[in-house]
Parts: sequence; C-alpha cells; structure tokens
Amino acid sequence: MVQVCDRCRLKRVKCDGRQPKCGRCDRAGVECTTSAQLRRKTTPRGYVEPTRETTQQLRDELQKARDQVRGVSAQAEELRATVARQNEELERLKHLHSNINSVPSSHKCSSQDPVVGHLGRLVLGDSNAEFFAGSTTGVHFILSAQQQYQRRFQSSGHFPEGVFRLHVLRVCQGRARIRLSEPDPQVLNFPDFEYDFLFQQDITSFKSIFDRFKHCWGTLYPVLLPKQFFAALDQLFQGIRASSDVSFLLQTYALLALDASSHHSPDSDVLHHTLTQSQYDRILSDLFGRMPSRGDLTTLQALLLYLLYLQITSQHSLGLRICGMAVRLAQSLGLHRHSRRFRHVQGETELRKRLWWCVYILDVQSSVLFGLPRTVQHADVDVDLPINADFDDLHCEQLSYPLPGETTRVEPFIHYIQLSQLLSRCLQQMYTTTDRRGAIGKIQRLQRELDVWGQNVLASQSDIALMEDIGKNDLGEMSGYISLWLSLLAQFTSVLIHRPALTFDPEEPQFSESLDVCVESATQIIACFHNGSGHHLLPQMWPSGYHLVFQSALMLLYNCWVRGPQDASTSQSSMNLATSLNPMKLVGTAIELLNPQPTTADNIASTPGNLNSGLSPEAITELSQTSSFLQHLYDQSLRADLRTIELPPPSAQLPGMPILHSILASSPAQTPRSFDYSSMLDPMNIATATWAPFSIGEVNQMEPFEFTDSFLVPWGD
Repeated sequence: MVQVCDRCRLKRVKCDGRQPKCGRCDRAGVECTTSAQLRRKTTPRGYVEPTRETTQQLRDELQKARDQVRGVSAQAEELRATVARQNEELERLKHLHSNINSVPSSHKCSSQDPVVGHLGRLVLGDSNAEFFAGSTTGVHFILSAQQQYQRRFQSSGHFPEGVFRLHVLRVCQGRARIRLSEPDPQVLNFPDFEYDFLFQQDITSFKSIFDRFKHCWGTLYPVLLPKQFFAALDQLFQGIRASSDVSFLLQTYALLALDASSHHSPDSDVLHHTLTQSQYDRILSDLFGRMPSRGDLTTLQALLLYLLYLQITSQHSLGLRICGMAVRLAQSLGLHRHSRRFRHVQGETELRKRLWWCVYILDVQSSVLFGLPRTVQHADVDVDLPINADFDDLHCEQLSYPLPGETTRVEPFIHYIQLSQLLSRCLQQMYTTTDRRGAIGKIQRLQRELDVWGQNVLASQSDIALMEDIGKNDLGEMSGYISLWLSLLAQFTSVLIHRPALTFDPEEPQFSESLDVCVESATQIIACFHNGSGHHLLPQMWPSGYHLVFQSALMLLYNCWVRGPQDASTSQSSMNLATSLNPMKLVGTAIELLNPQPTTADNIASTPGNLNSGLSPEAITELSQTSSFLQHLYDQSLRADLRTIELPPPSAQLPGMPILHSILASSPAQTPRSFDYSSMLDPMNIATATWAPFSIGEVNQMEPFEFTDSFLVPWGD
C-alpha cells in the first residue's frame, strides 16, 4: 500500500510514496507532506523501483562503449592513412620504373647503387693443408684478371695455382750456423740446455742484441723496456729462479731468434755459440708449451716477440694461433680498456697502451694478409693512443715530453697505429660479407682519411716522409726503412680501398677512378720493393710479401687489357708521372724482383743485402714459376699490341719520384731477359703443385667449394 502525499493528491498525479520525500517532490525541490493517512488498501500498478547502483552501472557501461568506439575509429583512421601512403609509394615506383625503362642502356648502371663483389676460396697452405683466402689476399682480383686475360686473348688457359697462394708461401730458411762443438739438435736436453746456453753468454752480447732490436723492431713494436729486461736477465744469471722464468726465457730466446733471423750478416754474430733456426724452433716450442696458464705482461711480451719471429720465418699457421692467444691474453689483462679504469703508475700505463696497440696491429695485419675476419672489434675498445714520449722504466711516475720540433721513437709507432686503424675500418666497411652496398661513398671517405694521414705524417715527422724521401741516400738506415715500410703499407691500403670497385661494371665512373688509383699504387709498391732490395725483411713482414709484387704487376697488365696500351698510359693526365710511363717496363722490374738471380739456394742464402736472400728451396721454385708466368703474360701483351708509348726525356723526372732513374731511362723496346719457364717446372710435381682454378662465374654458382683434378694448364694458347 502506497501513501499519497498532499501535493500529488492535489495535482492528481501518481505518487511513488517514498519517505521522507516522494520522487516528484524531490525533483521539484519542495516539501513533501502527508496530512491524511490512506486507509484503504491499494496495489501498485506494475511500477519497477530503480536503484542508484543499477543506474551507475549502466552509466559505466555506456562510457566503456563510447571509449571502444573512439579506439575503433582511431584505428580505422590509421589504416586509411597507411593505405593512402602505400598507394602513393606504388605510384612513385611505377613512375620510377617507367623512367628507368626510358633511360638508355649505357646509363642504367650509374643510376643504381653498385654492389661490391667478394670471393673467397681455399688454397694450399703449410704442409699442403687447405687454407681459406679471403678477398684481401687478392684471389678475387687474380680471378678477375684471369677472366679479362681469357677475354682479351681468346684463350681458355688458367693461371697456375701458385700465384693464388703466394701470400702463404714460406720464403725463408735458417741462416745462423751452429758450431761443430755444439751438441746435436736431436739430443738437446730440455730444459737444462735452455739455461746452460744463456749462462755461456755475457751481458755485452745481450746489450748488442737488444740495441739492434730497439733500432730495427722496437720502433714499430715497442714491447720491451731495457731496465726491466736487463734486471730480469741479471737475476737469471745470478741463479735467482722465479715463477715467471718460463715467460722470460721465451721472451729471451724469441729475442735471440729474432735477431738471428733479422741480421744474418757474419759481423752481427756476437754470441759465443749460435743456434740454427730448427733449434730455435724447438726451444721456443718447448717454452711455449710450458707457459703458465695465467699470463701477465711478461707473458704477453714473450708472445709478441715469438709472433714477430714466426712472422719473418713464414710460419703462418702457428703465427695465426699465437696471434689469437695474444689478443685474448691482452683482453683478459684489460689492455683494451681506458687507463682511467685502473690505477697504475705512468710508466706501466704507457707500456700497457703500447702492448695493446702492438696486439691490435698484428691482429689487423693477419686479417689483411690471410683474408680472415678481425678478432678485435672497434666497439669493444676505448683505450687511447700512447703518449708521444720516450721512457725506459716501467715504474716511472712522470714522462719527459719532447720539445716543439723534436721527435721521439714512439712517433712512428703512433703513425703506424693510425694507419692500422684505417686498415681495420677498410676491412669493416669494404670486406664484410653482408654489408656490400654504398661502396662509392665508403671509398671516398676512406681515401680522404688516408690522404689526411699522409699529410699528418709529412707535417709531423719529416725524416719518415713517405713519397718524397723514398730512394734517397741521405736518410739513415733506420729512418729509410721506416719510411719505406710506412710508404709500402700506405700504398697497399690504397689498393685495398679501391680494388673492390674493380668488381663494378666498367661503365661505372667509380670503376675508372679506382683503377687509376690502383695502377698508381701498384707502381709505387713495385718502386718500394725495388728501392728496398737491400732489406730482406721487407717481403716477410705482415701483410707484405712477394704476392704484392706479383699482384702489382698484374694490376698494370690488367689495366692494359681493359683499356688498351695507349689508353692505359694516357687515361689520367693529372696522375703521377710514374703511372704515365709504359707499364711494361714496371712489369719487367717486377719480373726481376720475383726471379731469384742465383740458381742455387746456397748462393741466395749467402748473398747479403739481397731481397731474395735466405730463400727456401720451395720458395725458389714457386717464385721462379711466378716470375716465368709473369714473363709469359708480359710477352703475350707485347705480341698483342706492338705499339709502345714514347717516354719523356729523363730530365722530366719529378723530384719526389720513387722510381729509380735506371727504370725510367731504359729503352721502350727493351724487354726483360727471356726466362725458360717450361724448364722450371718439374713434371713429377705437376700433379701436386697446381690445378686449374674455376672462373668467377663458375665459383659463384657453386654450392660448396669443389676441387677439380690436379693438373697444370699450359700458359700458351
């Protein structure tokens, strides 16, 4: 029963009977009074009483529905915008495709970004084991030259296998002779002999050896400090044994072996007893096997000296393993991090920097020489360059800085580091497997960096100036060698920067520009080897080698094959005078450099100051075949086109010309003496020495690398 209020009764409207106010009075905001009580019973006429909770719930659901509608509307707008953009992109691509089809075929290559072509293959290394050779070894370029040779001369012949593996050729043999009173190397008693041999020496001989190391290797690899080295040597002579004896013994014997292999003149033998290379190999191998598992700076110094010895004795496989160990040891010692992270005295901090950058240089050089990926990545290194100051004590707390205009022994090392950093960037940007686009911009940036590096060297240290001082006699022996080595490495870096562009279409402008730079650099490399014929270490240091001589001569021939003799000599009027000369004369110089003059290994080993001194019999055979094959390519090119380029008079030679006057003044019609290359091949060894490599197209179409039957394809048509 519902009680009706007075207001609803007067208005004769339905009252809901709520207390203390009915709904109508509540909405009207008036007082709800009931004066007369309802006495009869009534029944509500189907009215449903709403509640506040139900109303609020409905309001919430309504708001959620509105939010969902807004979200769906926003997504629909985004989808419509995406469809519109895709339609615009499709229209642009259709328009671009129609424009490309309308461009003549001669201009299509320049409208697309060229991709660098890479090719790695397996060659025979030490003990005829398969060894991977990447593009930095030059195998891809040699295959390109072979393809151009076949196209130019309509020949189906292949290049001999030996030219593909010159970079892993073991070129040296033992030079130091053992006295008759020395024990048989087969019965050496390790480790007693290691101590006994050192105890028979005096400190004077070690000082002479250390001085020679300091002047020859110490400028490029300053890994030793004299005060610490001789302090440890005095303790060894006094019979004081320490836990680091094995590391120091390896360091000492590596220094002796390095000196014996670097200075093979009889006048330099100051030890009371000398050892052969085989004995040094056995001693170093024994000491290396007994090295402590936890290394320190002394261990790293020993590994670096051992690695330098393996480098100049062409023990490539072992050298690669030692290089990897040195990198990991240096990283475990924290040498790759900035010095502010540690608390060391000034001398130890600088030595740690020098050791790290020596490891870095050797890692980059091994990667370049063998065509392998780098072990050290730039993103993991934050150590700064060494300070340009000389010091001899590990525990010194202050360094003596040079005065303005003065130079130090570490300054060439700093330039060496900067050039190695540029080489590493070149490997990262130009020779990676997956990142091969945008090569034109990369080549230009790297070339600018190389030009800036050369200008800095010329401005900071005139006695190791690159181009202007090569071949002059007023330089000292050490300065001349440093100048020669930095110049050779700079020219090789230029080749590595530009040689990938030779994989572009010949109609691409960058192809012609990079070919000009490669030809000029190849000319300078041949000049460096010719002027450095008195430095027998030049073809043995990483990443140098006889393969650079052959590939430089092949680059000159490749230029003639692509452009023709006349166009090859006059393609760039602004190039260096050396590149405007008849390239055949420089090829003849390379043939003479590769050909061992004496006919026996004993004569070569006994010739002091000769670039080819100390060659092993295997190296003599390989280099003779390479020289004769290059002679064959030389003759083929001369017979293909008898027109020669008239040379300018000798007075037109530039002051800074790195080519000797004897090369410039030779007659255009004169050719190198003819080599009987057929007599240099041993028919019994043909099956194991060479095989016919595949062409670039055939190798690129293969799934795995396959070997053909071993045979030697004749060089003639």
